Amino acid sequence: MNGSTRKKNLTSRDLQAIERKKQLLDSARNLFAEKGFHNTSTKEINRAIGMADGLMYYYFPEGKQQILDAVIQEATESKAEFISQVLQNVRRDDSVRDMLVGILHSMWTLLTSDSNRKALIIM
Repeated sequence: MNGSTRKKNLTSRDLQAIERKKQLLDSARNLFAEKGFHNTSTKEINRAIGMADGLMYYYFPEGKQQILDAVIQEATESKAEFISQVLQNVRRDDSVRDMLVGILHSMWTLLTSDSNRKALIIM
């Protein structure tokens, strides 16, 4: 079963849960980058998206540490995918210098994007 088939079988409740989990991760990522992991409470993460305090544990039963792990995993996977795409798009007929300049430019773009900057601050 491919990704699009699985997506078609999701109920509105499933989609709502996916969206809520994404909101929690986005909220946590922003607060962790701004205040630090230890200075951010679960209450603040919930308040930022208007969620009841205990509901977060439905999505992340292990609490704030599990959220941090998910944020880091998401950032790591995103970077790995981006790097893979950059390397696949290298033109083999370019000089080594041009290849390296292109790769470094792409990496700089990745590292200076807002979401990646936040991920680096957190890590």
